[in-house]
Amino acid sequence: MFSADFVIDVLECAPDAIVDGGWGIDALIGRVTRVHDDLDLVVPIARVEAIIDALRPLGFTDRLDEPPARIVLSTPYDQRVDLHVVTPTERGMVQEVGPGVKFTYALHAEGKILGRPVRCLSPGMQVATHSQYEPDEQDVADIVALSAATGESLPPPYVRVTGDEPLRTPTANDTAAFCAVKQRAWKTAYKGAMPQGVLDAMDIGASYSSWWPFLRLPTQRRGAIVAGKPGSVVGIAVMGPCRDDDVDPQTTGMINVLYVDPLAMGLGIGHRLLVAATQWLRDHDFDDLRLWCLQGNWKTRSFYERHGWWHDGAVQTETEPQGSWEDVRYRLLG
Repeated sequence: MFSADFVIDVLECAPDAIVDGGWGIDALIGRVTRVHDDLDLVVPIARVEAIIDALRPLGFTDRLDEPPARIVLSTPYDQRVDLHVVTPTERGMVQEVGPGVKFTYALHAEGKILGRPVRCLSPGMQVATHSQYEPDEQDVADIVALSAATGESLPPPYVRVTGDEPLRTPTANDTAAFCAVKQRAWKTAYKGAMPQGVLDAMDIGASYSSWWPFLRLPTQRRGAIVAGKPGSVVGIAVMGPCRDDDVDPQTTGMINVLYVDPLAMGLGIGHRLLVAATQWLRDHDFDDLRLWCLQGNWKTRSFYERHGWWHDGAVQTETEPQGSWEDVRYRLLG
């Protein structure tokens, strides 16, 4: 058992650490919600050895290195500290998960343990980190409690999909769920049609860092729509001026993003999002509408064609360090 008093003792030895995991969630909620057997800390790589030395007097004598991502320390009583090793950058703290695979801890917040202020991951980053794997019952209980306490929205499978979800304008609290839906949709829809290395290298933390400012303060000419009651997101769309060369961005609009979570597919949510995104562009005086679609994603291409969009012959190549793929352009006129 890892008591709250022991957490405070550990943090005295690592004052620049950021609390992650279950204790990080309890810090945000402001009370201890369950029994913990470990403590997750995000620590800068330059401080790792100093922190390890400082923890030895507390009984952390066993060490297991799992380079480059983490180091696990433990006491003879099986109390564990999991050090997530990161490198500070302008966009956040970057963890090297493996060759070509990174995770960015974009934002941190302040919580309380035993009434004492501690640095911890933000509610959004907690949702993002818990969206990287299939959750167990404890994960679901933790994240649902976090959402109830902070108002942070949740993606599937943390919320149940009915097909009747309303469409609404997102807020900053939707960012993590927005990014999770996008990443889950990519990894499902593009498996086998896009280089697997590209999918493996998706960094939801970096995505969170990019989307949070926009969802917090959308612009007059660039908008977003999500499917889901307040507190949940199961589908997303983003619209704005077209970025293609040789077009008038005042009259040519684009659907930049349109994805439905894999657990929400086949329920008509994508249809409603496409209709709403198209109407948003019309309402903002765009009359030539465009979007780009993965060339080999025939299911999605058929979906757009059923809604009156047509492939105009344009093809572009997208390139990442992990591989390349081709997109085709669709248009809707009139």
